[in-house]
Amino acid sequence: MITALIAIGVLAFLLTRPAPLQVSVATVAPAADPGTSCGATVDVVGTITTNGRPGAITYQWVRSDGQVSGELTQSVADGATSTQVHLLWTFSGSGRYPASATLRVLRPDPVDAVGHFTYSCT
Repeated sequence: MITALIAIGVLAFLLTRPAPLQVSVATVAPAADPGTSCGATVDVVGTITTNGRPGAITYQWVRSDGQVSGELTQSVADGATSTQVHLLWTFSGSGRYPASATLRVLRPDPVDAVGHFTYSCT
């Protein structure tokens, strides 16, 4: 009898607890076209779509010039179905550089997204 009550209690807990935070998709794009400004800082925006549950997302940025950020964490509030993260990438000098930035979501669900833009200074 006691075992059955414990089993029912555990089952009720498992069925009524909210689902954990899940990441479904991510996108990456510059906040604005860098244009032809020399010495520009590009705000690269990653938008991470979630299931609306609260929690923490662990992610990192990988740049096409080989730079990799450390692991970063973004908190997500209950009810928020998306959150944005930013990479500020500074360019200098003349020339043209086709760039890409990869947002790599590490936890809770691995997802990668890549954004492309071109730095051009003549």
